[in-house]
Amino acid sequence: AAAAGPAAPGGEAAGGPLRSARLARRPEVRRAGKDEDEDGAPGPVMVQTAQPHQQAEDPLGMQRPSDRDAATAAEEFADALSELAQARLVSAPGQPKEVLLSDDPPAAAPAQLAPGAAGGEGGRLRYPEWDWRSLSYAGPGATVCLRPAAAGPQQWVEQTLAGRAATLHTLRRRFELLRAQRTRVRQQPDGDEIDLQAWLDGQADYRAGLPLAQGLYLSQRRARRDMAVMLLVDVSGSTDGWIAAGRRVIDVEREALLFVCVALDGLGERFCVQAFSGEGPQGVVVRSVKAFDEAYDGAVARRIAGLEPEAYTRAGAALRHASALLMAQPAAHRLLLLLSDGKPNDVDGYAGRYGVEDMRQAVAEARLQGIAPFCLTIDRQAANYLPQVFGARQYALLAHPELLPTVLLDWLRQLMAR
Repeated sequence: AAAAGPAAPGGEAAGGPLRSARLARRPEVRRAGKDEDEDGAPGPVMVQTAQPHQQAEDPLGMQRPSDRDAATAAEEFADALSELAQARLVSAPGQPKEVLLSDDPPAAAPAQLAPGAAGGEGGRLRYPEWDWRSLSYAGPGATVCLRPAAAGPQQWVEQTLAGRAATLHTLRRRFELLRAQRTRVRQQPDGDEIDLQAWLDGQADYRAGLPLAQGLYLSQRRARRDMAVMLLVDVSGSTDGWIAAGRRVIDVEREALLFVCVALDGLGERFCVQAFSGEGPQGVVVRSVKAFDEAYDGAVARRIAGLEPEAYTRAGAALRHASALLMAQPAAHRLLLLLSDGKPNDVDGYAGRYGVEDMRQAVAEARLQGIAPFCLTIDRQAANYLPQVFGARQYALLAHPELLPTVLLDWLRQLMAR
């Protein structure tokens, strides 16, 4: 079955308003057969002896034309697809004519590995790139090169924590207010104290001839926030710029990251830190500073200390990779926080509107998956493009970059409290 891709900005397809319908049931995802997707392979010849029966996928898996009838109601496609036991899950460039919704959506298709590359750290992952001129994903997309973050000096970590100890202590106390509170659960079979109301109700029921209730205790449990946080940091060459006497943008970013990691570690929340830069569409470098399944420790702090300005800012691919990592986390709430110092740019035509629109589409894709994206930037021109990319009240412009550590923690605290 054809899989609809992300909608165009404004919620309209290239040929008109985007249509949607809900599936009564979702068919199981069928894997491609051997040589089924081989380029140039001729399909089987079929002679129609009667009026063809409309269906979402033919039984022989033949390729359908992409220019389907735009006049057919989306509900008819949803009904046809719901009747199938299995269907292929494929993606194609261009705008979808309809979006079929399901309460049990299939897992997203993983990003493709570049030829000859291995997955995991040191691997190369391909992600699509949005071309606003054709309102479709342009091939071959961008390649994310996964690299480890180099370790920096332990002396910087110790000096930073010691020099800002008072500020860090205050910020840590403010974050502790976000710690999941303990809640009292009534009518439990065992607990810390007697549930008086449950006991009175049980006695009344017992005297009325009903069995004596078993849940007569109160128990205190810590409520889980169930959140995963992704910190995506821009380490492009522009972060080498000076913002104060003896301090560059990257210096302030490192300090802010160190403080955030200490605060999130104290909360016990799952979080990940990624730094990105690169040069060209096939060389988007994403460095893993801290993985979701990794505990915060001295090694993570030294990786933060080792961050240095690199190349350009191809933000779309980095955002898509961060979203993929977030979606792999079993969390009810997912927060993606981008820390950047400027507009997307690269050595090719990624600068200007192309880069901004690709970044906008990547943010829209994240939001469609249930991720809450937010951007904190020191770019003074951000008001010209970030409202269109992230939406109103989903970004913040920092007028004084030297205050980044404090402001970043304040915004993170507000976002987590929502």
